[in-house]
Parts: sequence; structure tokens; C-alpha cells
Amino acid sequence: MEILNFFLNDSKIFLPEIFLFISGMFVLVIGVVYSMDSSYRYPILTRPVLWLVILTLFFTFLLLVNNPFDNAFGFNNFLISDLLANSSKIIVVISTIFILLLSLDYIRFEKVNSFEFSVLILFAVGGLLLVISSYDLIALYLAIELQSLVLYVLATIRRKSEYSTESGLKYFILGAVSSGLLLLGCSFVYGFTGLTNFEELFRLFSFVDANTYFILDGNGIGFLLGIVLIVVALFFKLSVAPFHLWTPDVYEGSATPVTAFFAVVPKLAIFSLFLRLFLDILNQFFFDYWQFLFASFALFSIFVATFGALYQKKLKRLFAFSAIGHLGFILLGFSSGTFQGVESLFVYFLIYIVMNLGIFGVILSLRTSKPFSQVRFLSDLVSLSRSNPLLAFTFIILLFSIAGIPPLAGFFSKFYIFLAALGSSLYFFAIVGIILSVIGCFYYIRLIKLMYFEHIVKWPLYLPVSRENSLILGFSFFFVILFFVYPSPIFTFAGKIALILNV
Repeated sequence: MEILNFFLNDSKIFLPEIFLFISGMFVLVIGVVYSMDSSYRYPILTRPVLWLVILTLFFTFLLLVNNPFDNAFGFNNFLISDLLANSSKIIVVISTIFILLLSLDYIRFEKVNSFEFSVLILFAVGGLLLVISSYDLIALYLAIELQSLVLYVLATIRRKSEYSTESGLKYFILGAVSSGLLLLGCSFVYGFTGLTNFEELFRLFSFVDANTYFILDGNGIGFLLGIVLIVVALFFKLSVAPFHLWTPDVYEGSATPVTAFFAVVPKLAIFSLFLRLFLDILNQFFFDYWQFLFASFALFSIFVATFGALYQKKLKRLFAFSAIGHLGFILLGFSSGTFQGVESLFVYFLIYIVMNLGIFGVILSLRTSKPFSQVRFLSDLVSLSRSNPLLAFTFIILLFSIAGIPPLAGFFSKFYIFLAALGSSLYFFAIVGIILSVIGCFYYIRLIKLMYFEHIVKWPLYLPVSRENSLILGFSFFFVILFFVYPSPIFTFAGKIALILNV
């Protein structure tokens, strides 16, 4: 009876996750039963199931918002519920709802007859919520594997496409390698410390001199090797250069809504875990051993993205390199290791998510009437300003913002990242980052040139933008324009999250 009460009390803390998984299994059973029922003439359930998934995510959002546990641990300290976890979960759920709304038109025109599409995304979100709450290396590994297995299937959801199959196979093979490195790293940490729980690791490094532990004690070298392997595995999940090689191919081969999901949602969850592990738990020796290393990876990611995107001819590959570059800027803010750095990277993440929702909203809205084809190449944007001037203007504002042109939201996100880097004496990284950011404006301006200054003989006729896409595009458009008018709520929100970390 005591054991039952123990698990019931823990279940109250993580009720949103439990509700999501139970609802997901219920929706999956509904889809299987009705899609195979001859009395209903084998109905196509893709859209109804998608709306059920959106409804499930909405109720999960309400449970997260009304979660009364500010700082609680569950299941023998395997999981944690605090402001960082709850805030990240709320952003993940809201972003997924927007992406599912954007995918409604794609499902209709591409004739997607797989109700599993939205159910897989629901289970992926469940895995990501567990990743965010992970407070033990075992929980971390299991949660990452849960969401990774779902993402492998999502990457190959277009079963008739060779590109989709190829991207899913590449993602699976490289993902298996990164999972092996993650498991090996966790094993090293446990083998040389006897600990897997984050709280116990924090206590160990609160009372042990880092220099003595790593230089004089052989156990310290083994622990350091384990942390390096964990960092490499997480860098793969985040698409940080040089562990980014899978990203352009997977983004290109996946269905466009899946690409939008990959570009936004998993990165926030993994980075929240990254923040907790290195700035909260292992902060005692972070600056001595990791600061310049992480800053170097950040700068290299920006460099690779800046020059890799210059040669791209396809839209999704271009924005894959753009995502790599943005992760570099976020990692640069993380490398500062200060309150201002953590605050600025959360502001950057929020703005990055809104801009990406707008960018992929535009891509998913651009569909020609004859045939019903979606734009894939940069050249497909030629003379968009004449065939659909309002959509072209929305796109140009989003591109200016993502390039960092003032006074749009993207400028302020980069500005505060560079201020945080300068405040931590990372002068070289900040200056080179600014130069690369200016160079990176070129490939965004190239899209504007195609839309406004190139001419074609025959203009394509685009289909009207759906109501859902219009609302999300309008939200993104006004957000990036009006952010500078009243940025206080977002900075207050980011500041509260930064306060709970040991920075």
C-alpha cells in the first residue's frame, strides 16, 4: 500500500506526461480499429486523428500551465518538475500544435493516408517532455531513445519517396551511433563515480576540488571522457557542427511538416537538458574546462552554416544550414555561462521558434494549382511578389528578421547574445560571430532578389492560403515587427528561468 501511495504521489507531479501517453494509446487504438473496419468502408482518418492529437496536446498544455509543483522530484529522483522543465514543456507543446495546424493543407494536397503521422508526433512530444524532466543519466538515455525511435519513423513517413527512405536510413544509422556514444558516456560516468543521479553528481563536485579531481585522480580522467561522449551525442541531436552532416539530407528528404518539427521542437528539449546538466549540475568546473571548447563549437557551427548555405539550391536544405547557424548563436550564449547569457539564449530560442513557424508556414503555403505541387527550389520563388504580393512581403519580413536586420525581433536576439559573449570576455568569438552574421545575410537577400527582381515568362498560379496558415503567418509577422515595442514579458520569462540555474 505504501508503494502504491508512493507512485500515486509521483504520478500527480507528472500528470501531463501520463495523460499524453494514455491519450496517445487511446487515439492509436481508435485509428487502428476504425481504419480496418469494413462496415465504415475503411475511412481515411488522417485529419480526424490529427484534430484528436491537437485536442490532446491542448489539454496537456492546460495541465502544464496549472501544474502546482514548482520544484518537485518524482520516481526516486529520476525526473524533476521545476520552472525550467515546465516552461520548456509548455513551449514544446504550443510549438507542436502550431506545426500540426500548418500540416493540415499538406495532408490534404499530398493525400497522406497515414493516421499514424500525428500519433507519432504525439509520442515524440511525450518523449521530449521526459527528456526535459530527466534528472538521472538512466532516465536521460531512455527518454532520448524513446523520442529518437519515433523521429526515425517520422523521417520516413513518405514511404513512396526514395529521398524520404534515404534520409530516414541515414538518420537511423547516425542516430544509432550517437545513442551508442551516449550510453558509453553514461557508463563511464557511472563506472568512475558510482553515480547516475544529477543531484548526487552536483553534491560530488560541490565538495571536490575540480583541478585535483581531474589532474591527480585517475577516476577524473575517466569521468571527463564520459562527459565528452555525452556532449558529442547531444551535439549530434542538436545538429552542432561538425556533427551536423545528417541534417541537410534529413531535412530535405522528410515531409515538410516533419522538417518543421525537427527544426523547432527537439532542439529546445535537448538544449533544456543541456542547460541543466552543464550550468546547474556541473557548473563548478564548467569555466575551467568547457567554456572555450563550447564557444569554439558555436563559432564553427556559425561558420559552417554561413558558407554551406551559400551553395544550396533547395529551400529545405538552405534552412537546414540556417538552423545549424542559429544553434551556433544559441551555444555562444550558453558558453558565456552567465545570467545574461542564459537569459539571452532563451529569448533567442523563443524568437527562433516563432520565426521558423513563419518560414515553414510560407513554404507550406506556396503550392501551385496545376499541378498541386509544393515549392522545392529557390528558383520556384521567382516573381512571387507579383503572383502573391502579401505572402512575399510576409516572407521578406521574416527573412530580414532571421538575418538580424534591425529593428526586427531577430536583430535583438543576436544583439543580446553578442552582449552576453562580450560580457564574458569572449571577444574573439563575438567579433567573428558578428562578421559571419553579416556574411550570412547574403543567402537571405538572395531569396528577396528572386522574389522581387527576377522575371519569368509564365507566372505560376498559387492556391489561396488556408485559414490556419494565415493565422500563424499573421502571428509570426506581427511578432517579429512589434517585438521591440514591448519585449519585457519575454525577458521577464527568460530571467525567471535563468535565476533557477547556478549561474
